[in-house]
Amino acid sequence: MAGHTLIYIVSSFVINITKIKLIFFILGVNFILAISILEFGVAFLQAYVFCVLVCIYLSDALHEAHH
Repeated sequence: MAGHTLIYIVSSFVINITKIKLIFFILGVNFILAISILEFGVAFLQAYVFCVLVCIYLSDALHEAHH
């Protein structure tokens, strides 16, 4: 949710600053693109950790522990 809010704030700022010069639009779009790529990376990392933890928990639940 924080990433979505950050993208919204930056995009609103880019729209307002574009009225001054066009170069700010190009720089702002690149910044928004970088934040979006970072957010996708975080989402894939969270999905990977979730899958690994589910596999570990299922393995422990289905197989008897050898102590």
